[in-house]
Amino acid sequence: MNRLALGCSLLFRSLRIAANVHAQVPADIRDLKLRDWKPRSMLVSRTTNVPKAKFPVLDVHNHLGGGKAILTAERVARYLAEMDAAGVQTVVNLDGGWDERLEATLAALDDAHPGRLRKIIYGFADGTSGH
Repeated sequence: MNRLALGCSLLFRSLRIAANVHAQVPADIRDLKLRDWKPRSMLVSRTTNVPKAKFPVLDVHNHLGGGKAILTAERVARYLAEMDAAGVQTVVNLDGGWDERLEATLAALDDAHPGRLRKIIYGFADGTSGH
């Protein structure tokens, strides 16, 4: 078979496949329900599994919770174990609140584990907390 005949044959097969795909689309797009939509990714790429960072990581945006009720010694120990397993050196906690809750958060994180768990404290010019 010469190249022209082969090319035409492939073109017609492609058109026939495309016509069959179009035939499966509902006549009215409003009949297409989200639960029936099953997209297939066309992206093909190589995957590299990185179980632990090569260099120490600084997580600058996290919500670990705040206060005595949430930041128990057991929970903080779990946070530290997960950080060690992933190669995370320091986490910045954006939760915490103010007054007694803030003091409990600082005691459970910053004071108990200096350099590992940090709390960002911020406020407004009128003295109220932004959190």
